[in-house]
Parts: sequence; C-alpha cells; structure tokens
Amino acid sequence: MDFMDVPQEYADRIRIADNGCWIWTGWYSGVHGGTGSKAPCGLLKRDKRVIRANRYFYELATGINPGRLHIRHRCDNTLCVNPDHLECNLQRSQNPKRAKRNERDACPHGHPYAGGNAYIGPNGYRRCRACNRARYHERKRLEQLQQLQQETA
Repeated sequence: MDFMDVPQEYADRIRIADNGCWIWTGWYSGVHGGTGSKAPCGLLKRDKRVIRANRYFYELATGINPGRLHIRHRCDNTLCVNPDHLECNLQRSQNPKRAKRNERDACPHGHPYAGGNAYIGPNGYRRCRACNRARYHERKRLEQLQQLQQETA
C-alpha cells in the first residue's frame, strides 16, 4: 500500500519519518490496550466507534480483519501505521521476554521444571507446581490463623 492510497481524512494526520515509519499524529491514548504499558497507541473514529489506527491501516492494506489477533509493529514504534511495518500474530508470540522466560530449566525458587513439575498457566507462562502447592498451603495456613484470631476476639 502506498501513502497515496491513504484516505484523505487520515493522510493529514500522518508524518512520514526517515526510517519509513508513518507516524500517527492524530488522537492517541497513553495506555496501550489496558495492559498498563505507557506506550502510546494511535486512535481514530470510524463508523461512530473508536478503533486503533494500526488495526485500521492493516485491514485497509491487506483486506484482512485481524479480529482478536494482535498487530505487531516490526519497527517497535507503537505510533507507526505503515502497513509494511505491521504484522498480525498471536499475543503469546509477541513478547520476546516471555519466550526467553520459558527456556529456563528451573523456577526462580530452584525447583526443576522437569518430571511433571511444570504446567502452562492461563497467561501463557510456565508455572511451577511445587511453588503453587507451597502458595496454596501458606494461604490456607493464614486463613486458619485469621479464623482463630476472630474466634478468640
């Protein structure tokens, strides 16, 4: 997709950088996707709805609605809306820190991930069963202690 193909209503909100990024200069949010990240995310109004600018330009260029899939910026600039710099992928494959974390042989407390001691949690991270068991027993112990204190008070 060429810059000439961008609808005129949005073309004046884009600044072309030296590295080829199309920087969105229109409305943007300071919190990216509700994750607490401070990375800005370009926003625009389309059919009386507020949508992310990168999703709109990805769909405009490819004709593919990304749905719930994640739009990743190859240039690592969250305000870039250049379709050549955007790719659609699953959220879990987005984060290189997560991939590196899953390569470890043991949990932070030293329990090995081998022998059925590991499982994948709902957030996509590998979890340690031994640590999970220890947290459960500690929580139960504290609950019993609180109950005992309430009974004596």
